[in-house]
Amino acid sequence: HRTSCLHGHEKVALFAKEILRIRRRDPERSCEVLLATDRRATFAALERALGNECALHGVERNKSASHPGLFAEHGVDARETAAADLGLLSHADHLVGSWGSTFTILIQSLIANRFLQQDAATRGEAPTVVYCELDGCLRPLPLI
Repeated sequence: HRTSCLHGHEKVALFAKEILRIRRRDPERSCEVLLATDRRATFAALERALGNECALHGVERNKSASHPGLFAEHGVDARETAAADLGLLSHADHLVGSWGSTFTILIQSLIANRFLQQDAATRGEAPTVVYCELDGCLRPLPLI
């Protein structure tokens, strides 16, 4: 987070809108959302926003993690959980992330690399990234 006072639910409506827009491109395919966040409020808020449209998945969270404080830049799950989040999101087909996030940039490179490692005959649609900020999201951009 570039703004340290965010709690994890501020961009959820934007993210949900973009996820559902991506889903409409291929409605026959199941919608599986892989969520990486250091803010625990984001998971429940996105689950509510998506309703029954998509299944939401995340890595197990450390129940004994201490909260870093209201105005800390990163949430409670920024340390050991971050590496597991990277592994989870590296399996995504598309990415909706925060503009300016180094985490988003790292994940998009992992997604692109995984796509290029697949056999060309089985690749499917090329991955995209959508950058969102509090006032809206950009159009999808190709990762390849």
